Parts: sequence; C-alpha cells; structure tokens
Amino acid sequence: MPVNDIYPYVVPMSYFDVPLVAGGLRSLDDFGIVRPVGHNVASVIVRVSDGLLKNVHRDGLAQLGMDVAEAERTALHNLSTLVTDGKSFKRQITKTPSGFHYIAWVGDWLTASCILWPGLYEWARKLLETEDVIVSIPQRQLMFVCSRGDKAFRGVMREYLQGVVKGMDKTISAEFFTLGPAGVSAFHEG
Repeated sequence: MPVNDIYPYVVPMSYFDVPLVAGGLRSLDDFGIVRPVGHNVASVIVRVSDGLLKNVHRDGLAQLGMDVAEAERTALHNLSTLVTDGKSFKRQITKTPSGFHYIAWVGDWLTASCILWPGLYEWARKLLETEDVIVSIPQRQLMFVCSRGDKAFRGVMREYLQGVVKGMDKTISAEFFTLGPAGVSAFHEG
C-alpha cells in the first residue's frame, strides 16, 4: 500500500530547541528521522494527518511497511508529485541584463522543502541558463533559486530577501545553498 502522506519538511535547527523536561528529548533522534541540510537547517520526515504534522519515527516505520531509506525515498517521491502537479507552488522567473537570473517560488508549507526536490537542479539549470545555481530558503513559504552570479549580485539578492521576510514568522535561513546534480550543500563565499 503506497504511503502518500509523508514528506520531507525543512526546518531551522531552532525547531528542535524544546526545553528539556524530566524524561524528555535528549537528541535529534527523539524527533524522528532527521537529516542535516547545512547552515543550521535540517529535514525531518513528517506525516500529514487530519491537518496536523506528525514526525515519523523509526519505531513507527514497521506499521508503514518500510525502513528509514524507504521512508526518505517515499517522502521525496511525494514531494516530487506535488512539484510536478503544478498546483501547489507558483514560480516566477526574472531575467536580468547581467545574465544573473532568479526564480521565486511561493506556495504552501512545503515550499522551502522543495530545496530537496531531486529534479530541482536540472529544472533550474535550464531556466537560469547556467550550471552554477544557488538557492535560499528564507521562509517556509518561499524558496529563491538563482544564478550563482558574483559577490555583488549575491549581496543584492541577500539584502532583497531579508527585506521580503522581515517581520515574517516561520523563517528558516538567510544563507545560500549550492545546488548541483547531487543535491544541496552549504554555500560558502570564497
């Protein structure tokens, strides 16, 4: 039986800052299936049920008929289905005279999680007309994919994004991530 209600959910590490109570949480494993993404961001596998998000834990995988690897693959498959159905996210490309183009994604609670979409690099590379792609997830409902450009371009983009999310809740990271055929990793100036 396919499990179509689990997804990877990208969150800031502060998501896991829960006050320790007697017998309470001690490690990231207590939150379920968690994977670091970089820049103090992590992905946690969640299940959507009755409008609530519930973290998927290793000890509950047997009920779903899968192991951790299968749960992660299924979550990415379900995210891919949302991306390709074209209904959940709006995307707008802006092409600049400099050739450093960018695409804003907006949508629902999984928009920033699309940084994990396996097809993101190929999709972005073609539209941005470059092999050097970076991505930012400043807020849960916003993802910003752009040409790596130069330091000045990245500075302008970073400042712009900080202005967009100023005062918003559910912020994730002001940092850029490198996007490549193998996925995402932390981007470092240099």
